[in-house]
Amino acid sequence: MSRRLLLFIVFLVPTTLPTRLLAAPNVVVTLAPIHSLASRLMEGIGEPSLLLPPNSSPHTYSLRPSDMRKLHDADLVVRVSPELERFLERPLQEIDPTHRLDLITTPGLPLLQYRSGGRWEKHSHGTEVLGEESEAHDHDHDHEENEQDTGHTESEGMVDAHIWQDPQVASQLAAAIATRLGQLDPDNNDRYAANLHTLQHDLAQLDEELTRQLTDVRHVPYLVFHDAFHYLERRYGLNARGSVVIDLDRRPGAKRLAELRGVLREGGARCLFGEPGANRSLVEMLLEGTGIGYAELDPVGSTQQVGPGLYFAMQRGNAAALNRCLKP
Repeated sequence: MSRRLLLFIVFLVPTTLPTRLLAAPNVVVTLAPIHSLASRLMEGIGEPSLLLPPNSSPHTYSLRPSDMRKLHDADLVVRVSPELERFLERPLQEIDPTHRLDLITTPGLPLLQYRSGGRWEKHSHGTEVLGEESEAHDHDHDHEENEQDTGHTESEGMVDAHIWQDPQVASQLAAAIATRLGQLDPDNNDRYAANLHTLQHDLAQLDEELTRQLTDVRHVPYLVFHDAFHYLERRYGLNARGSVVIDLDRRPGAKRLAELRGVLREGGARCLFGEPGANRSLVEMLLEGTGIGYAELDPVGSTQQVGPGLYFAMQRGNAAALNRCLKP
């Protein structure tokens, strides 16, 4: 090989290899579990950017200047819903609506409603509501409850946006993202479709795996820290009986804490599931003297490595925590 030809190849390679990555759409995804799905769909084409650090909550996040630059440079912003990521309400007003995707609007999703804090029981129509009717009506007369969390919130009765907790729903979300990616980047549409096929196959296997793992604990009652796992409970027939808080930045009132301690003392729950970063002193106060087990469920994969494997690691970790705490 001549020296001139060798030099030509050396200079040619650095300029040609990155062109596929440079041509990929600039995709920004708000939450780590959804980012994980998008990463799988874009494998071999490019990498999406994650807006929220994995240890951040969409309920309390505040945008940084670097986040604003990401949003303005994006070809596509993928979020779950306007209600969940409220911090994006004003920034997205400056962005072309065709450059964003609200996953909550995906056709055919089996949507659920947010529930009250406190104890949940089955309504005669099968809808889960706050168990103590008196609390629903008496909170206007309870000054202490008015100053704190009464168990009711403006989001109660609205669509629950934690839709990614069900792997079957996650498969629908992946299809919606792949469709939009193919529209943005038609040259790579076949690759997105192939990646979607593989991802949906893996999600179906994950669903079968979780079904097997959770079968033995389906009817065991437990409490969660906040109502973030409704879709997981419905998919696998789990028996969550209530939540400690409804808003992560509001402490529950004394009346509802007493009710929850009653549930724990009376054997109405075998385990209390907290979350990474949850108010541990509040959890310890509820558990004191009850002998009830404690474990953590992670709604956004905050303890997992960001990337294409996060969604699967998060779901397997949560299933393992449920098994550990709920099995006799």
